[in-house]
Amino acid sequence: TVQQALETGLPSGQFSAVLSASEPLAAIVNQQLGESGSGTSTAPFSSYSAISSGSNEVTIPVIMHNWFGYHTELFIQNVSGTAATVTIDYKPTTLSGCTTGTTSSGNSAGTLPASTSKSVSQRDTTALGAPSASGCDAFTGRFLGAATVKSTGGQIAVVVNQYVQDKLFTYNGFANTGGTTLILPAYLRNFYNYYASLTIANPGTTDATVKLTYTPGSLTTGPTAPIVANHTVPAGKSITIYDGPGTGASDLSSAYANGSTNRFFGSVKIESTNSIPVVAIVNQEATSAAGNQAGAYNGFSATEGTNKISVP
Repeated sequence: TVQQALETGLPSGQFSAVLSASEPLAAIVNQQLGESGSGTSTAPFSSYSAISSGSNEVTIPVIMHNWFGYHTELFIQNVSGTAATVTIDYKPTTLSGCTTGTTSSGNSAGTLPASTSKSVSQRDTTALGAPSASGCDAFTGRFLGAATVKSTGGQIAVVVNQYVQDKLFTYNGFANTGGTTLILPAYLRNFYNYYASLTIANPGTTDATVKLTYTPGSLTTGPTAPIVANHTVPAGKSITIYDGPGTGASDLSSAYANGSTNRFFGSVKIESTNSIPVVAIVNQEATSAAGNQAGAYNGFSATEGTNKISVP
């Protein structure tokens, strides 16, 4: 464990890092509040995995501007030995028949020298906000959707912070084209003030039809049979399935209604039934009654399954 707050030779500031060794490495990064020279930390916390290779195009499933208090910030690192000129394309999703934002393409993020990084916040990007539309007033000035980060020259890696007061979620951008079968090991609804949302993005140019199988785990109370649902993920866009408090329109809402004694804690399998690769992330958080905890993780392609897992 290397804690930057205790690194006496490291001045205050925002840095990127490169780890190299004679043998393969696995690493995670924890983000936390603290003071220079102190090993003490306070919430909120979040984590992400170190990235072993870059790409000239990275898919970002969840981007938010003014989304009912939530915003996002991208951290883009040039992992190559040559300069990377970076642009960002934003595409909103659709909820309840409403478009949740404004499409915006070719937004410059500047040129990054080798090994350096840059943060790009969506907090002040008011141009992404959805215009006023009949029946969609709740989404006016807000953005929820996906993004594609593109680089000419050097390859890049991207990490995303999602934040709201007292909560921080972090996930890795997807540098590959996704998978046709994805595994999400932990998913919650109405679970003792914990809940989740699932976002599926389609990096391709053809709409993807997906089959979701929700399998209850041993901590589930209520129905024990898997629940199956089908969705369409438009090309280049994302869809979000929200299982938080106050919602009654999700794949699990009938069987595990908020306020009932039925609680879901299980896994989700996503299958692209028309063989169009997709990517996915899960956000999990708790209400104030459960301590305002929060976290996020990337869905795994089924082909990533292995007989050995390293846990740093």
